[in-house]
Amino acid sequence: MLSTIFKSIFRFFIYIDLLALCRFINRGSIIILFYHGVSAHPEREPNNSDGKHVELSKFEAQMRYISRKYHVVPLKDVITLLKKREKITRSVVVVTFDDGYYNNLDCVLPVVKRFSIPITIFLTTNYADLGKDSGFLGWEEICNMHKQGVKFGAHTVTHPVLTRVSNNQAMFELRESRRGLGSRLKDDIYFFAYPYGIFNQDIADMVSEAGYSCAFTTVYGVNTYDSDLYKLKRIAINNNFSFEYFVANLFPYLRNIVNKMYVS
Repeated sequence: MLSTIFKSIFRFFIYIDLLALCRFINRGSIIILFYHGVSAHPEREPNNSDGKHVELSKFEAQMRYISRKYHVVPLKDVITLLKKREKITRSVVVVTFDDGYYNNLDCVLPVVKRFSIPITIFLTTNYADLGKDSGFLGWEEICNMHKQGVKFGAHTVTHPVLTRVSNNQAMFELRESRRGLGSRLKDDIYFFAYPYGIFNQDIADMVSEAGYSCAFTTVYGVNTYDSDLYKLKRIAINNNFSFEYFVANLFPYLRNIVNKMYVS
C-alpha cells in the first residue's frame, strides 16, 4: 500500500515537474545512459535476459522526457569538457548503446532522429561480421548509420571478460577492435566500453596504452569534471523499468529512496 501511494506521489511530482529543483541541484553532473537494444517485441529479440531490449513505446517516452528536460549532447562534447576539467553548469545527458544490435537501426534511429538526440554505439567487431541474421548490425548498416551522424566506439573483437584473458589477448582485443572499426568507418576511434562492465586498473591502463581517450563502465552513477576518464560511470536502462523508475534513476539520491519503496 505504501509503495503504491509513493509511486502515485512521485508520478505527480514528475507531471508538475517538481523535479526541476532536483535537476538544478544536480547540475554539473553528466548522466550517461546505457542501453543494449530497443524493440516493438522485446521477447523476440536475441539475448533478451534481464530486460536487455527496451520496449519501443517505453524508449520513446524516455527520449521525449530527456529531450525536454535535459541538455542532450554528443559524447565527444562531454569528453572534451572532462579533458579540460571544466565544471558543467547544465543538466547534461548522453545516450549510449552496447554490442550493436540490429534494432539500433530500425527501432532506435527513427526515435532519436525525431527528438534530435545524438547517440554512440559501442560495437563488438565479430558481431558486426555476423550481421543481421544473428541479430546484430552488419558493416553495411554500420557505415550507413555513421554517414547519418551516428557515432561508434569499440567494445572489443569477441566480447571477452578482459580480466580473465591474458594480457596479450586483452591488448589484441583492444587494438584490433579499434583498428578494424576505424578502417571500416574511415574515422578515428577513441571511445571504449568494457564488455560486461568488468575491468581493473591494469585493464584501464591498457585501454589508455591502446590509444583510447576514455572508457565506460557499467558502474551506476553520474560523472563530474574530476571523474576518471577510464572509469566513467553509466546508468543502465532495461525493460523492467517503469517510467517513474527511469526518471528516479537519473538522480542517485532519488534512486536510493525509490529502491527502498518499490522496484517496478
